[in-house]
Amino acid sequence: HCLVKDYQERLRNEAEERGYEVYVVPGGSLVRKIIQDYLEDIEKIVGIACEEEIDLVRNYLEKSSLLANKVFTVELSSNGCKNTTVNLEEVLNVL
Repeated sequence: HCLVKDYQERLRNEAEERGYEVYVVPGGSLVRKIIQDYLEDIEKIVGIACEEEIDLVRNYLEKSSLLANKVFTVELSSNGCKNTTVNLEEVLNVL
């Protein structure tokens, strides 16, 4: 998974404390599968990914009216497949 381990742990802990289920997945295809499995129960989705993955999932999500106003994304601060970072405060504000 792209995000630095410390960031993953901090965000996972914060999200779980706020009642979120947390999924760390390597790409958009798994996100689509999770959404299909839980579509009726989703109250909010917060996605953290590179621009390309966000665009792929956003295109998929725009087709579902059930998710209108429930999807929030935060783009990674640095790209690549290892040791990427994200603005933690931005993510915490979205949560």
